[in-house]
Amino acid sequence: MSRRALKVMAEVGLRAVSCPGVRLPAKDDLYLSVSFMGQCGQSESLPAVFPLLIHEKMTFEKAHVYLFST
Repeated sequence: MSRRALKVMAEVGLRAVSCPGVRLPAKDDLYLSVSFMGQCGQSESLPAVFPLLIHEKMTFEKAHVYLFST
């Protein structure tokens, strides 16, 4: 049997999140959670004021091995 692998890597750049008309009752810090390709990433804690200015990059990586009969 022959094996081959497929590897996918994605880098997501986050700058800002805006929610017009949304008011946050609590003044606790927030974080942004991103789920992509079955993996989760989380930003640093941010003040609860819109727009959320993030300026972060998240990297997601996934590999899958395929088996081929020869």
